[in-house]
Amino acid sequence: MLNNPIVGSIELRNLQTLKTNQIKLFRINGRRIVVAKAEEGLFAFEDRCTHQGASLADGVVICGTVQCPWHGSQFNIKNGTVKPVRQERQLKRLS
Repeated sequence: MLNNPIVGSIELRNLQTLKTNQIKLFRINGRRIVVAKAEEGLFAFEDRCTHQGASLADGVVICGTVQCPWHGSQFNIKNGTVKPVRQERQLKRLS
């Protein structure tokens, strides 16, 4: 269950099939939302790199960090912060 003021309360199915460091793209109320599984649990965030708008669903997740497929920008999936700090803006965290 994803409960967030941006998308509301949504039941997401088939999340049990996600393995650690895997991501899945959902379309919810016209928005593209990525759910990533880390060792600490599931995390949801917008499917858009804050650098140049690439789809983060096409990126990779390693140790709680999602990496953009275009230029390698990295974000902490737990809190949305940029890793390492460059000129990107923090992600909008959804859960």
